[in-house]
Formats: sequence, structure tokens, C-alpha cells
Amino acid sequence: MPYGICETKITEFFVSDTPVELELKVDVSPTRGNVAIVGPSKRIQLEILDTQGKPAPSAEVLVRDSNAEFEQWYKTNGQGEADVEPLGTTITFAVLYKGALSEETISMAAIEKLRAESKKLVIHLK
Repeated sequence: MPYGICETKITEFFVSDTPVELELKVDVSPTRGNVAIVGPSKRIQLEILDTQGKPAPSAEVLVRDSNAEFEQWYKTNGQGEADVEPLGTTITFAVLYKGALSEETISMAAIEKLRAESKKLVIHLK
């Protein structure tokens, strides 16, 4: 079963009262969403507005790249905001709010432009 990047197995063994040294070797698996990015942060402030243009508090937001290799769930605060880290070239934001699912896809170039201008990424629910 996968745990992080290593394949793990349950192994039972019996030892006596005297101390023993155990060594456990595990196989490393390809990445499955547990990714550490080294370098400057790509975070941006996300604001979710409901159909009336008001903040959407406690909205669940899945942020993922077009290949679904990088994905992370976030939850908006009382002002409908969350600090998110989109990765990839094309990012999909799937928003679950009050039982309705909305989806918006945005290019990383557009997100980087907003970040350079110190602006929020605002998503209006339909």
C-alpha cells in the first residue's frame, strides 16, 4: 500500500527481550500527488464569489493542473478567500459550494500576471 513515495507492506516478526537492530527496505514509487516544489512560492490569493457576487465562505476548492498530477484541496475563509498554490500550465479550479459544483480553467500566464500586479484571482460562481 502506498504511504508517501514509498511502497509499504505489513510484516510481522518476533524478537526476544534483547535489543535487535532492524532494517526495513522499501521501494520508491513515482509521484502520486505528494510533491514538494523547491523555489519561490507560486501562491496567490483566491476569492470565490457566489451567484449574487457575495463572498462564498467555506467553499471547497480543488486546484489541479490539466494532467491532474498536481492537485490540492482548499477551503475558503469567512470572506470567501483562500491562499492557494496553482501548479502547471493550465489550472482547473473546481468549486463545491452549497451543493453546487462549478469549474473554471485558467492559464498559468494569466495567474502570473495577476500575481505580478498583486491582485487576487477572483472566481464568480455561475
